[in-house]
Amino acid sequence: MLERLGLVIHWVGFLAGVISVIFFFLLGGDLTITLFFSTFSFMIFSVCSWAIRYILAGKVHFLPWR
Repeated sequence: MLERLGLVIHWVGFLAGVISVIFFFLLGGDLTITLFFSTFSFMIFSVCSWAIRYILAGKVHFLPWR
């Protein structure tokens, strides 16, 4: 059960990261700032959700579909 909960948290974090990238590109502005903040927010969401899954389920791959 913890493995499934970890997988759901990982997918939610990954999708939140993708949505944040889309959000920053829709806001527009300077391309350099947009790339920086979208990359940073994607990595924060993905790494935090992966870390939670790692704690709950043990050794897992960084990508949620593996």
